[in-house]
Amino acid sequence: MMWIRSQNRTKLIKVKAINVVNHQVFGYLNETEEPQYNGFLIGEYQSEERALEVLDDIQDFIEKQIDFERSCQFANAKYPEISSDVIMTKFVYEMPEK
Repeated sequence: MMWIRSQNRTKLIKVKAINVVNHQVFGYLNETEEPQYNGFLIGEYQSEERALEVLDDIQDFIEKQIDFERSCQFANAKYPEISSDVIMTKFVYEMPEK
């Protein structure tokens, strides 16, 4: 699950799944991949190719977050005197305008 701010900046939702349908990107509250079921339009682009590029960017964002969390767990195990609250990062992906 991850937080995403919609392209038009009007929605901030915690999504469980993301799907590209033509040139649109949808976020889902559950793992249903049908736009009519629990889906929110979170971005609309010039082409399906651009929408897939945005999906790739979201995947990279998720992978970096996972790496960061693992690093924090390692650091916390090695240096328990350092509070995990000290380290902050950006946890909301903001959909690009274009």
